[in-house]
Amino acid sequence: MGTTSLKVVAYTLAGEELASRSTLMETHTDLDGQAVQNPAAIVQAANEALTQLGADLAAQDYVIAAIGLSAAMHSLMALDDQNHPLTPAMTWMDARPHAQAQALWQSDLGKDVY
Repeated sequence: MGTTSLKVVAYTLAGEELASRSTLMETHTDLDGQAVQNPAAIVQAANEALTQLGADLAAQDYVIAAIGLSAAMHSLMALDDQNHPLTPAMTWMDARPHAQAQALWQSDLGKDVY
């Protein structure tokens, strides 16, 4: 999963690529530096891509043995006590907290956190 696109790829145990799917991800930006994504859209895109890839593999008589997930960068999202999103996913590109991050970095606490 990346900020720009979500990709799914199937490999043999020997590392040979069997099939792949990808979809572009929408990032909402504004002049204040916001760069957020809709968590529900991310889940939907992942489900659709995995379902399509699974169908591609089934048509070739392959069976999925394992699934691995990876994300290129970090995002931040508030969740409720049931792990449901309360906010959009703030991507690594979101520049709104720049001043707070700089102030934290300059403090002893920021260095301890790092």
